[in-house]
Amino acid sequence: MLNAIAPVGVQGVNDASPDRYLDWGFAYPYNKVLTANQVVIGDTVAIFSEADFCLRALVFQSTGLFGLRFQDGQGYYLQSGFVYSTNYPNNPGDPFPWLPQVIYPASGRIWIDIQDLSGNPNTIQILFVGANRSKV
Repeated sequence: MLNAIAPVGVQGVNDASPDRYLDWGFAYPYNKVLTANQVVIGDTVAIFSEADFCLRALVFQSTGLFGLRFQDGQGYYLQSGFVYSTNYPNNPGDPFPWLPQVIYPASGRIWIDIQDLSGNPNTIQILFVGANRSKV
């Protein structure tokens, strides 16, 4: 099985970028400090205006349990409800692959709903890992 987020050259396969496009690895961080049992609806991560972003994996670090859901580039939820953080691996060497990839348009936003489930203050960092896709 191939690593979903490794560069294709490292895997020994041809570049899978669509014709007249170029993909290069990129990640968007999301940092949040939640109070006990706090719920945040509609928080965002802005996508740069230079290129579309293809989400391919998630990595996170936190001090406690939390629930997460987010939307695709069209505004549709990718989960039917909050997914507990225990369902995502939190090892940077083993990111949670998101297949098929989700494409966010340039100047778009990743809309995030997050809920603390630990009952204590919770510091969370989520890394949306993927590739920027620009026209050549």
